[in-house]
Amino acid sequence: MTPHAALIVERMARDAGLSLIWGAGGFALIAGEELQKPLVAVLRRPIQIAVTLATTSALATIPFETAEFGLGWQAALQPELLWSVASQTHAGISATAQAVICIAMVGAFATGREKLGVGLAGLALAEVPTTGHLAEGLDLAGIAHIGIAAVHILSAAAWVGALLPFIALVHLSRSPQLRTAAISAMRLFSRGGHVAVGLVLLTGIVNIWVIVGHLQFEWHVTYQRYLLLKVAVVGAMCAIAVVDRYVIVPRCPTDPRFARRALMAGAACEIALGLCAFALVATFGLEDPS
Repeated sequence: MTPHAALIVERMARDAGLSLIWGAGGFALIAGEELQKPLVAVLRRPIQIAVTLATTSALATIPFETAEFGLGWQAALQPELLWSVASQTHAGISATAQAVICIAMVGAFATGREKLGVGLAGLALAEVPTTGHLAEGLDLAGIAHIGIAAVHILSAAAWVGALLPFIALVHLSRSPQLRTAAISAMRLFSRGGHVAVGLVLLTGIVNIWVIVGHLQFEWHVTYQRYLLLKVAVVGAMCAIAVVDRYVIVPRCPTDPRFARRALMAGAACEIALGLCAFALVATFGLEDPS
């Protein structure tokens, strides 16, 4: 595997892991006391895996970037080059900060401070734009653009990450003891989902305008080609979400078994599409926008 390919895999793994912690962990914390125990039981193992994945990926960023900037994998074994990348480049400084945040996140979860761990995952996600194209200009406008990109990433991560506990809630709604609480939490998911999707779309348009300079895509430009594919993926996710909310949910009273199966299938498809979006972002984020 080339350093470039390894960097793409690392970026995708980091974003996916942090999104699960931020979205799933965050939603579990606000879903209600009655659902805390069953949701934590379902999410404990996935979040442990996500913490390990995100932290390992964050720690691998500097060696991978050094190999990418240098002459290949041998560059990643040279301490002076590693230090130069970590301390003298925008991407390296940001990657170092993110690694520190992820290590602190591990400590938070290891000591039972889940709220702090989820918050640190959000901080690590908000820091992602400082490693990209928007970080090239750090004037007032550049800082504003980074802030908008951070909102975009946090909203997208909340959307995709919360789909896993949503599937768990649909399953829990079959229990007479938990049905009322599960349905209430699913309504909370729906309201929050509307906000998250709206923010993803709005900030996404702004990001495209800022980075590309226009809203017309040029297929021959690698960055814009993958960006267009990401737009298509997000469009598909939105379509599934709309069908679930306005077609499937109204059928719950008359055909609950079908509705539950359809909602879980739709959420699983959205998760798969979300991972595709992460992969596309990890890919075109390393390309020249023009």
